[in-house]
Amino acid sequence: MAVYDANSEMDTKIVNFIGIGAHKCASTWLWSNLRAHDQVWVPPQKELHYFDRGAEYPSPCELRTESLANRLFGAGAPEAEWRKKAIRNLAGSAIRLDFERLNWWLKFYPRRLNDQWYLSLFKHRLGVLAGEITPAYSMLNVTDIQHLNALCPEVKILYAIRDPIDRAWSHVRYDAGLGKIKNLSDLDEVRRYIDGDALTRRGDYVTAVRNWLSVIPSDRLFIGFYDDIKLDALSFLTDLSDFLEIDVNGFPKQNISENVGVSRSKSMPIEIEIYLAKKYLTELEDLTGLVGGHSLGWLESARARLVNAD
Repeated sequence: MAVYDANSEMDTKIVNFIGIGAHKCASTWLWSNLRAHDQVWVPPQKELHYFDRGAEYPSPCELRTESLANRLFGAGAPEAEWRKKAIRNLAGSAIRLDFERLNWWLKFYPRRLNDQWYLSLFKHRLGVLAGEITPAYSMLNVTDIQHLNALCPEVKILYAIRDPIDRAWSHVRYDAGLGKIKNLSDLDEVRRYIDGDALTRRGDYVTAVRNWLSVIPSDRLFIGFYDDIKLDALSFLTDLSDFLEIDVNGFPKQNISENVGVSRSKSMPIEIEIYLAKKYLTELEDLTGLVGGHSLGWLESARARLVNAD
């Protein structure tokens, strides 16, 4: 395990793990548990969005420009959002006299964005792993995965996935709560949103797995299932602990069963169930052969939905 050397120009082994999603697959729950583990350190901000800053990604990211001057004085919405968050986080930490967090925010905000900046956001002490979770990284193209892997050699990748039909509906409900969908009862609007770039790419597990495995060896990719988190969260964390080589007993028991990041409740209309089953049927057939596990049950469920529709 690498220990950060403050005298080194760029210690590229201080990032031990990165969570890449998927979106609406309990990534906030996972981040909450990891940050509570005594052998793990994660930044105070869950999603860093360093590697998906390119305009080709549908990520909500206020770090589009590398220049600090552009972020301070730019007129765009991302720059305005950056300034709002910078003021809130810097002032909040100062008011609370939380100097450790304030020091981190001072690294995060008033600097030019580059690889050295990214690595500076992580710290190490002996026996502690450091990492981050940004679900949008599942959408990275091969070139950006290669960049990440070159910057963070030996990094382990955590990828939790969920029945893509249920994930898509959870995504829809979540974004409706943010006002991105005006009317969940307008099925045509919901279908258009389902076929949008952001939702489609976040649910494309097959492309994500293939892209990552084209760059990193399979023993550095942990594929977990949302179903296992719901069925037996402790067992899921045990498997993850084995992968990361940390003690599962380091997770506080009160955190394990906590439900984090739940979208507002609304049942899926049968028309949308059928639409999603058709959309993901081929994907699920490919996924079953690629990762196995619960994906076989997801495939059978999609087929059953289509049979019942007939």
